[in-house]
Amino acid sequence: MITNSHAAFNPKLIKDKLKTGGYFISQQVGALNNYSLSHFFDSDYVPAYPDNTLLKTVADFQNLGFEILLAKEAQPSMTFFDIGAIIYYVSIIPWEFPDFSVDHSLLN
Repeated sequence: MITNSHAAFNPKLIKDKLKTGGYFISQQVGALNNYSLSHFFDSDYVPAYPDNTLLKTVADFQNLGFEILLAKEAQPSMTFFDIGAIIYYVSIIPWEFPDFSVDHSLLN
C-alpha cells in the first residue's frame, strides 16, 4: 500500500513501486481549489497546476492499467469571520495566491 496526502506524485512511479494487488490511496487538492478567492484578489488569476484534476488523474492511472475503486471530488465552501483570518490563510499557501500583499490585494 502506498498512501499520499497532498504531495505531488507520478502515476508511472506509483505503478513501478506498487506490488501486485497493492493499493494506492491519495487525498489531493485540485486545480480549482480556492479559485473564487484567488480570483477575487487577482482577476487575472490562473491556477498554478491547471491540469491537476480528478478526471485527468483517473485517466492517467487507468491508462497504466489501474482499477479505480473510488474517486470523489468536493468543492467545499469556506467562511471567514474576519480579515485577519483571510490574510493568514492566503499567506500560508503562496502557490494559490502568488504575489499576495495586503497593500496591493486589498485595494481591489
